[in-house]
Amino acid sequence: RVLSLYGASEVELNDIEAQIGCRLPDDYRCSYRIHNGQKLVIPGLMGSMSLSNHYRSEVLLDVETAAGGFQQRKGMRRCLPLTFCFHTGLSQYMALEPAEGRRMFESFYPCPDQTAQDPSAIDMFITGSCFLEWFTTYVHNVVTGEYPIIRDQIFRYVHDKGCVATTGDITVSVSTSFLPELSSVHPPHFFFTYRIRIEMSSSASPEAACQLDSRYWKITTSDGNVEEVQGPGVVGTSHRDTRKTHNMAIKTHNMAIKTHNMAVKRCKTTGDCRCVLSVLFRFLAPLVCLASSSSCSSSSSPAPPPAVSAAPLSSSPSSRALQRLQCLMNPPRKWDLKQQKGQA
Repeated sequence: RVLSLYGASEVELNDIEAQIGCRLPDDYRCSYRIHNGQKLVIPGLMGSMSLSNHYRSEVLLDVETAAGGFQQRKGMRRCLPLTFCFHTGLSQYMALEPAEGRRMFESFYPCPDQTAQDPSAIDMFITGSCFLEWFTTYVHNVVTGEYPIIRDQIFRYVHDKGCVATTGDITVSVSTSFLPELSSVHPPHFFFTYRIRIEMSSSASPEAACQLDSRYWKITTSDGNVEEVQGPGVVGTSHRDTRKTHNMAIKTHNMAIKTHNMAVKRCKTTGDCRCVLSVLFRFLAPLVCLASSSSCSSSSSPAPPPAVSAAPLSSSPSSRALQRLQCLMNPPRKWDLKQQKGQA
C-alpha cells in the first residue's frame, strides 16, 4: 500500500548517478531495483514517534526525490537523503564519499553545531555504517518485536533486558527512543522518550487486582546529578489492572537541561503487522542475497524474494530477520546511536 509499484531500472539508476556525480552503493541499487522507495504518505515506513506536542514519521524516499535533495553545500557535501519527515523536516542521509569527517556510505542524522560561528559546522548522529546494515538492522528490530507497532505505526523503541523489574504478580519494563530532531551534540542536549509497560501475571488470582495511583522517579543523569519526581500514577483516567497489560507512553526527558515532562498516557496496540512485514520483506530479500554473495550484477534482472522453503540461512542478524519475515508472510564530532546507552 505504501511502496512504489515498480523498481527503478538500471538506466534510471545510471542517470541518477550521472545527475549527482556520485556512485550509488550496490546494496542501495539492489534494493531500489525491487521497489523505488515508497509513496510519500503518512505514516512512513521508517518509523514514527508521537508526543503530545510533537510528531515524526519518516518515509523512505524514492531515488528521484532523493537525488533532488542531494547535498553539495559545505558541511553536507556528497550526502544523499534516505528518509524525510514532512512534520519536522528531519532526514537521514547517506555519505556517498568520505568527506568532511564522514566515512563512505555511513548513514546519519545531521545536527547543526549551535556553538560554532560557522553555520556549516555539522555534527552527526550515526545510524549505520552502510545501507545494508542500516536497513537490515531496522527490519530485524521490527520483525523480532523490538520495535513495537502501535496504531499501525512502527515506533523505534529500544528495550534493554536489564530494565525489567517484577514485584509479586506485577512486571514493569522500560524501553527508550532517542529523538535526534530535538537533540544536539554542541551543546550536549539529548532527548529520549520512554515507554512503560506494566503487566500482571496471567496466573495471578482475582484478589490480586490492583490500580496504579502514584509514581516515583529517581533520575540520575550522565554527569551524576540526581533528580526525584513524584506524582499521580496516571495523568487522566486510572485503570484497574486485572490480569491485563497496559502500555503507558510517552514521557520525555532532556538529560542536559534537567527538564522533565512525566505525563503518561495509555497506548493501545492494534492492527495486523503482516502488511508492514511484507513490505519490509520485499526490500530485505535482495539485500540478504547481496550480503551472502558480496556482489550484484547491474546487467541482470533482480531475483525474486527467496521462497520459504529456501536453504537455511546463516545466523547473522539480517538472515535471522529474513527467516522471521518468511515465517510471518563511526570519527570525532559524531554521536553513535548504537552507543547512546553507554554515553548518554
